[in-house]
Amino acid sequence: MKELLPIGSVIKTKKDSVDPIMIIGYYPIEKATQKLYEYLGTVYPRGMGGGRKLVLLNVQDINEVLFNGYKNESACKIYKTLPAVMKAALKNAPKK
Repeated sequence: MKELLPIGSVIKTKKDSVDPIMIIGYYPIEKATQKLYEYLGTVYPRGMGGGRKLVLLNVQDINEVLFNGYKNESACKIYKTLPAVMKAALKNAPKK
């Protein structure tokens, strides 16, 4: 299992986007479809100001990592275990 990119990492997507995306969270669920994504991001460097929308994406949407965010020992543990924890939680979640 591949380790998650740290919060603050800046990536380029495979879509024809000019602006890079900064990772700001993990495992968001799209409200309308209930689809789970691996990453939550925002356009870099503008961020979330001015009513900009958040970006939902998966690892396969990433074309290039421009910058790896800061990580310490605690973060490394979380980045290694969070994917398995999320998969188990989803598996055991009540079905709608």
